[in-house]
Amino acid sequence: MTIKFTEQIAINFEIEVLTGLHVGGNSNAIEIGGIDLPVIKSIFGTHKGQPYIPGSTLKGRMRERLEWLHGLIEVEFSGEKLKDSFTSGEVSHYFGKRANEKELQTNKIYGPTRITVYDAFLKNGDELHKALNGFYTEEKTENTINRITAEANPRNIERVPAGAVFKGRITLNLYEIDVEGAAKDCLKSSLELVFQGLTAIENSFLGGGGSRGNGRVAFKNFRFTKRTNDFFKTGKGLKNPNAASPDLTAEGILASCLEKILTSLNEE
Repeated sequence: MTIKFTEQIAINFEIEVLTGLHVGGNSNAIEIGGIDLPVIKSIFGTHKGQPYIPGSTLKGRMRERLEWLHGLIEVEFSGEKLKDSFTSGEVSHYFGKRANEKELQTNKIYGPTRITVYDAFLKNGDELHKALNGFYTEEKTENTINRITAEANPRNIERVPAGAVFKGRITLNLYEIDVEGAAKDCLKSSLELVFQGLTAIENSFLGGGGSRGNGRVAFKNFRFTKRTNDFFKTGKGLKNPNAASPDLTAEGILASCLEKILTSLNEE
């Protein structure tokens, strides 16, 4: 069996926070009177002290939404059971085999994970820092109420405020597998999955507390770059299509111009 890398599509975009975003961080060092539920922050480098969105958070949320969207979840009395998402859909093929899925079989060749999602760091950190008087986040107080005694139990939640913008990046690595019965990588299918997942997040939420209004986001200002197999060998074979309209969200691209982007990426 031979698995050959053919091309990579890099997708750069912005994540605009529409309602306060909470992606949980380490709470081991919480002090009395401090934040009960902090957000994750960078601890070193250019973005030290700033909140960020881990790639695992975005990829995991995309995958979870896609598994529900494509009917890959079976619920049993004993708990959640995932269908074989290779035969029932393309989620595992592009996102990677789950730990509880069977090993490689002749008719179930996964190969390497195709979709990689990177950590997203703040684009307008300086602006936030100034607007929030030296901070990058806001504090939101919530209460749980004892229904019998009416006693309140307040807790403080740290959130990235609406108006924050993060710089996101996703890459799609496509391969050829020379085994009969192996599924073939398809640029159209992989892009559709990415934008289906992002659109589903735009219409739900990212991070914690979504049912209480947290985590509405919009994905905007998409830019696409194609690198062929030859590019990584010789430096040739790089293609930078024009950016999609910066006003289009993931939902807008999925609905109106995905075919145009595919045509641009496939032009010689």
